[in-house]
Amino acid sequence: MKIQMLNPEYAKQHQELQQRFETEFLKTGSKNAIEKRRSTITIPVAIHFPEGVEENRDCLVELSYNQIAVLNNDFMGTNSDRVLWPTASSFYPGISLGQINIKFVIATQNHPANTDLDLMEGQPAVTIGYNFGDGGYDDSNWSGYVNIVIKTLVNELGSSPLGGNVALGETVEISPSNFGTGSGCEGYVPQEPYHLGRTVTHELGHFFNLKHTFTSSCNSDDGIEDTPNISEATYNCPAAGSLDSCVDGTPTLSMNYMDYVNDPCMYLFSEGQKTVVESYIATIETQFKTNVLSTNKGLFDRLSISPNPSTGKFTITFPTNSTTETKISVFDLSGREIYYEEFKNQNRISQTIHLFQAQAGVYFINVHNGDKQICKRIIIK
Repeated sequence: MKIQMLNPEYAKQHQELQQRFETEFLKTGSKNAIEKRRSTITIPVAIHFPEGVEENRDCLVELSYNQIAVLNNDFMGTNSDRVLWPTASSFYPGISLGQINIKFVIATQNHPANTDLDLMEGQPAVTIGYNFGDGGYDDSNWSGYVNIVIKTLVNELGSSPLGGNVALGETVEISPSNFGTGSGCEGYVPQEPYHLGRTVTHELGHFFNLKHTFTSSCNSDDGIEDTPNISEATYNCPAAGSLDSCVDGTPTLSMNYMDYVNDPCMYLFSEGQKTVVESYIATIETQFKTNVLSTNKGLFDRLSISPNPSTGKFTITFPTNSTTETKISVFDLSGREIYYEEFKNQNRISQTIHLFQAQAGVYFINVHNGDKQICKRIIIK
């Protein structure tokens, strides 16, 4: 950012964005803002592999969807390792988990011309061999998207502007060994201990205006009240509550996505960080392209849940019979799984769920069907 801010025009635009963010941040407690946050904001994404080869397109597209699933779970707070929080939370009284109501979707239509000539209309916006921004941080061809560029970096897992400018086509950059999860693709194999896609979660946190939780000094802070101030980054995989912060009696919130711990040991944003991200997205929301996401959703995406709100009994209805393996999990706001059911090779179009023992509140339903996954919210009265 210090280098970027040497450009007077860039600095001017960045400062204007930050001023608009401050205004939006002050409005977050209003009724209109709260109602708006209840509606999921869909963010168009384009993913770029400038060092990739066309022969690996299918694998790289699959890896890209794999990473998007990680992002949606991490930001919405439906990641499976969130179940670690109820035990850890006893060390952090007054700190709540932030569940950010956004959804990342890879764009599929109206692709920019003269970028990746092998990228066909209707295919996901995954470019291969395209020199994004001539190696720089922005590319006007891809303005209106949240861009992720996977390329060789020197001594970095990833990097991002602090407060990204979608209108400029800015990007986050990720090392090939820290993108996605699983076995990866040729030249793009996730490497432990940063192998669960959390580098992208961390860098997009920066893109949406989140600072590190560490500041190099106990005399400075990240500006967020519910992330205990720490002077130095946290590494490896410390036990919850085992490290002291700069605040007497308050341990380091080591499992926060904006620290430096190993991927398996970071699993949350705080409520204060959620407010920052949602305020920043509200600031740049008009920059997102609106004609790049297909309106022809897949059958799996069109499943419905009713009634919603409910008294604890509701039905999940698929738009067509589900013949592949289906897994249904329900999580409360703390990330605790309160319901799980699995169906194998059964021809069914709906499933009724009973949560009569659940307290009133908001819950998340994860449905896995074959290689696809979707998350829905339900309110229990």
